[in-house]
Amino acid sequence: MKHIVTALAIVLPIAAAHADHPPSGYELYSDCVSSSEADNISCLSYVAGVADALIIEDKLCGVGDLKAGNTTMIYVTWARNHPEHLSKSRGLTVDASLRSAYPCGQATPRTSSAPSFLRQ
Repeated sequence: MKHIVTALAIVLPIAAAHADHPPSGYELYSDCVSSSEADNISCLSYVAGVADALIIEDKLCGVGDLKAGNTTMIYVTWARNHPEHLSKSRGLTVDASLRSAYPCGQATPRTSSAPSFLRQ
C-alpha cells in the first residue's frame, strides 16, 4: 500500500500539470529523438502503451509480434513525414501513426495519409 501511495504522489502532480495542456505530438517526438535515455524510455513506454490499447481494441491489423522499439520507429518516421499534425495531442498522433502502419479492413488505399480525426 505504501508503494501505491508513493506512486500516486509522484504521478498525480504530473497528470495535473498536463490536464490543461496535454503533451503534443511534437513533445513526444522530441522525447523519442532526444539524447536523454530517460526521454527515450518515456517515449517508448508511451507509444507501446498506445499500441497495446489499440491492439486490445482490435484497431490495428496484421501486427504479428510487434515490439515496442518497432512502434517507436513507426511513430518517429510518421512524425517526420507529417509535421503538420504534431501540434495535436500525442495520443492522437501515435494513434494515427500506428493505424497508418497497420490499417484494418481497407479494400482501397487511403486517399489521405491522415485519419479523419486529424483532418480538422
